[in-house]
Amino acid sequence: MGQIPILMLPEPKLLTSTQTISTQIFINIYSCWFLLICRVLIKVCQFLKSRAQDIRETSRNTLVKIMESLGARYFSYVLKELRSALKRGYQVND
Repeated sequence: MGQIPILMLPEPKLLTSTQTISTQIFINIYSCWFLLICRVLIKVCQFLKSRAQDIRETSRNTLVKIMESLGARYFSYVLKELRSALKRGYQVND
């Protein structure tokens, strides 16, 4: 749990004569953004374990926004995180 599959991260690329430093900076910023979103996703999955209804509701809304940002490509990763975080009956059936 909490590990990001390497296949999902953007592959680092070397600069060519047509690329600029700003392109490489953009790629690095995107990679950092992606790692940050994944860390937030793991934390949100942990919040879904709470017995407090308002915390779970806020967590679900946050999870929806994360999925909108990541897109359908990462749905299997999100589902894997949810399954690993939510094990008990009241967590799974909520």
